Amino acid sequence: MLPEKQVTVFFALDGQHFLDNEDFVKKEELKFGDVISTIFLSPITQQRCYLRGLILEELLGLVEYPVSAIFGEGTDKFNRKNTMIWIGTKGNITPLHYDRCHGILCQLKGSKRLTFFRPKDTRCLYQRPTHSPGSHTTFLTLEKFFDDSEEVRKAELLKFPKVARAKPYSVLLKEGECLYIPPGWWHQVEHLENSISITLAWDLDFSIGESVPLNML
Repeated sequence: MLPEKQVTVFFALDGQHFLDNEDFVKKEELKFGDVISTIFLSPITQQRCYLRGLILEELLGLVEYPVSAIFGEGTDKFNRKNTMIWIGTKGNITPLHYDRCHGILCQLKGSKRLTFFRPKDTRCLYQRPTHSPGSHTTFLTLEKFFDDSEEVRKAELLKFPKVARAKPYSVLLKEGECLYIPPGWWHQVEHLENSISITLAWDLDFSIGESVPLNML
């Protein structure tokens, strides 16, 4: 039974920022039904948490995949078993990072705010070293650059002055909407409400001339 299935749940060490990295989260095995109840049925969710990863086999049949509408004749690009699911609490933040594949983020419940930067802005975003496990992330706490406090904003710019040269793009993703995220594009994701999303992902196709963004090399 799906409610009894054990799933891996992330808890942010700082209470807010989630990456699949031991520097950011601790992981616990919990029942799927308990996770859903905690996030969506409890009057007050005491602790932010995030269930994220490949979609559960039991949920695959509940998702309609308009593959031909998305890919046309290239339906072989997409394997629905690579679908990612994201179930999390209001206030969760996935810090600034890029993905190594194409993705269509589909918002099933709740809403999210995404902040994007182009790959060419990488030199201004303080990327972590390429040899590190978090090479697709940065040293920035991006929301501090948009804080209501001018003092906080100025302090961050003093630490990371090159950020001022990068141009952010903000997207509000509402329930029922989808958003294409290209590989190599930097983005931070914030849950504005308790949220459920899925990502339809597929790899770069070098046979049609796709190139790897420089920040992914």
